[in-house]
Amino acid sequence: MAPRSEAPRSAESPAVYREPTTASPRRTRPPTEASDRRSAVGPPPREATATPFNFQVAEESRGQLEELNAVANQLFVTAAAAQGAEDQRELEFRSHEEHRDDIFLQNEETRTGEAHDRAAGI
Repeated sequence: MAPRSEAPRSAESPAVYREPTTASPRRTRPPTEASDRRSAVGPPPREATATPFNFQVAEESRGQLEELNAVANQLFVTAAAAQGAEDQRELEFRSHEEHRDDIFLQNEETRTGEAHDRAAGI
């Protein structure tokens, strides 16, 4: 590959050649007095727990979630019972309507028969 300085130059911008740089070694800080000192902020106060974590908020949230799940299940059961009651009411209604239709058809046949008898008697 030809060096950049030999590349054709345009009249508008002059060519610039830089020597390639190598990656600089990683710098590390020397130890200071600040790193040897203890932190000014201490750990949070520990309550009587077996672990250093406070799970009180999580337990309260879990309790709320369990209550919400219980209410949701109760609503689901209530909705299913309401749907079952509505289906039963619909079945009873249809059964009564069919029975009423049967009675109507029987009475109509009786009236038709009586009308034929009267017509035959005239």
